Amino acid sequence: MSKLYYNNQFITDLIPNYNNNECLNLIENLILDQVLLNEKKKIEKSIKITKNDNIKKSIDRLLKLFSNDTDGGKRTICLYSLGNNLQKLLTILQIFKKIQKNTVKIIQYNKLTSFNQVTNKKGNELLESKKFIPILIVILTTEKITDNNSLNLESLGFTRQLD
Repeated sequence: MSKLYYNNQFITDLIPNYNNNECLNLIENLILDQVLLNEKKKIEKSIKITKNDNIKKSIDRLLKLFSNDTDGGKRTICLYSLGNNLQKLLTILQIFKKIQKNTVKIIQYNKLTSFNQVTNKKGNELLESKKFIPILIVILTTEKITDNNSLNLESLGFTRQLD
């Protein structure tokens, strides 16, 4: 049995062969609230990316979300992934930004954080093994960060991705 922690706070017990979807659901239901605080209500959609996601379908989904022209074209989308799924998220982001480059100016904010998985060694309750599971949260927005109603992500530990 493993225990899962975030910011040194116990979250849940994990069975030995836990499912990545369980952790992704924890991110959506718990971690995004802690990381984004009041900014979460300004995000239109949260999308989890797994290693089994189809790259083309994911990119088409993002293109569709950013092509809808309501609210003057302002869009704010959150993508997140963890562990072995991070490479798929990064691939989807890079291809999407390359396709979208000439049509809409997209601003990207990143935050890298992690779960801490603590497992007792077999046969010895005193020895623990700690494993950090990286979590990447990416915010894509078309909104210029100028007015008081706009996102304030840098104060929450997000880093703006340079073009």
